[in-house]
Amino acid sequence: PLAPYPVDPAVPPEGRPDGTQHAVVEDEMRVKAQDGASLSLPDARTLVQRRYSFTPEGGGAVTELSLALADAAGAPVSAIDQSRPGSWLVTYKVADQNGNTVTLRLRYLVVSDAPEVTPKPGGDGQGGSDPDPGGTDPDPLPPTVTVDPETGLTHAVVRDTVTVATGGAPMTSADAADFMQRRYQLKSALADGVLTCDDPQLFDASGAKVTAIDRSQEGDWLIEMLVADSAGNTTTIQLTYLVRKGDVSGSVAPPDPSGGNAGN
Repeated sequence: PLAPYPVDPAVPPEGRPDGTQHAVVEDEMRVKAQDGASLSLPDARTLVQRRYSFTPEGGGAVTELSLALADAAGAPVSAIDQSRPGSWLVTYKVADQNGNTVTLRLRYLVVSDAPEVTPKPGGDGQGGSDPDPGGTDPDPLPPTVTVDPETGLTHAVVRDTVTVATGGAPMTSADAADFMQRRYQLKSALADGVLTCDDPQLFDASGAKVTAIDRSQEGDWLIEMLVADSAGNTTTIQLTYLVRKGDVSGSVAPPDPSGGNAGN
């Protein structure tokens, strides 16, 4: 391939009685989803020939034997839909002049970003005013991302922490959903902008699932909520929810020796 090293077969080549060798090599590439885009068979041939070189032992040319496209279930297709996330397979087989063959199995992943999660300005989730109205808008929370090679879907996890004062009624899952809505701005990477949010799950400090967060005393809790776009890309928000006593902290300046009202 274009990388400065060959792709070795996952298993040794098959040797046949006629003395020929037949190998299978596997590779993977990812492309961003684009509205209205597709990859036809001729496009796939151009891609393979641009991305790989096939070098027979002793030199010479190779002959294309077959080229095929398939969806994630293995069903043949005439083109790859690049408008939505998905997993596809490009299979390309060549032979040298002696009948040795290599079959390339290229997993072609069409991917898009998982939903973006950005704290709202002043985002304590309490419904208060922005404490820094002249500041810049918050950046999106940095995600930890994985791509499922079987589906092409992107799954991300973002983590955040909030500290609230003791007091108030217990926080239920419905209360947590309202809290998350007030705290975060959610954005889909897909053109339709559609997002769905599962009911938040609540956990105590030991990781046990609970039905409500006790805010009457200090404690550590976790609120977890799954956000999905219309294609199935997901982002899981893991919010560490700390309940602490609302003590005042700070320092007192020493009196000013010049007199006046200093120190009052």
